[in-house]
Amino acid sequence: MNIGLKNTLRKSVIAAIALACSTVHARPFDEKAVSADAKWVMHFDVDSMTKTKTWELVEPKLKNIAKYAQGIAELERVLKVKLPGDLHDVTLYGPSFGESEAVVVVRATMDQQRALTLLSLNEKYEIETIDGQEIHSWHDADKDRTMFGGLAGADRFVIGQSPDRVAAALNVIASKAAAINNPAIVQGSTSAGMLMYVAGDELAKLAQKKMANNPLVGKLDDAWIAVSENDTGLLLTSKINAQTPEVAQNLVKAADGLKAMLAFAGADDPDAVLVSQLVQTMTAKATAKTVDVTWPMPNTSIADLLDRVDANADADATK
Repeated sequence: MNIGLKNTLRKSVIAAIALACSTVHARPFDEKAVSADAKWVMHFDVDSMTKTKTWELVEPKLKNIAKYAQGIAELERVLKVKLPGDLHDVTLYGPSFGESEAVVVVRATMDQQRALTLLSLNEKYEIETIDGQEIHSWHDADKDRTMFGGLAGADRFVIGQSPDRVAAALNVIASKAAAINNPAIVQGSTSAGMLMYVAGDELAKLAQKKMANNPLVGKLDDAWIAVSENDTGLLLTSKINAQTPEVAQNLVKAADGLKAMLAFAGADDPDAVLVSQLVQTMTAKATAKTVDVTWPMPNTSIADLLDRVDANADADATK
């Protein structure tokens, strides 16, 4: 396995584990906070992450990442919050994968008036009323773009790049606009700490733009992924609804092929061996047009992988 691929693999694995373990033990997903026109949804609940064994493994690794530590320290200083304790959950959604149409709904314990005061110091800060909602705007110098936001109660706020989308999201939370009512999302959200749902037409667009390498992606009706914690570690479950039974069977074959490929790649590579061992616990089963995926990830395997990431990082630093 070449160095570039190894580095990409390391980053992907550590990011995935950090994301997953920081969201287990969640409250049920609140679909009433998501607009009816949403075609994709991502929900993360961080309320209990410091109580999980997996988080105990990952948190020290994150603190060793300079940008992560600096970013957390700056947010705590400016907003007078304690992270991750004061951050409860985050929900992202949109009617398409267009960045300007997406909104982020954040639930957190913070001094909202202090945050608004800090925003007002921005040289391009403005405030306006759209569809009955108070919308604040400011210039994001880092990415050279205008951002919009609004408050929804004492502990929730919405951020996005479109003032109309932010106003619409606020109206959904206030029960003044229709919320999503999609059984495919609700069925995957019962106890999920992390939930991701994508409608089939958006998956097809990804395939058309070649953002998804597998042509099967464009032949799905929808898919959701949920992550929770079990007695031994993390548990990922997924339900994928394909357009035909043949597509469902091909997805199962693709999953089995991935496991075989990683097992082969890991023959002479200690890093790939650990990843392969983790992936081998994944199972995919097709019933008619539906594929059910179950992937238990034991904390012992995660710990071994994180130790290997640390060892590789130290080796790279000495080169």
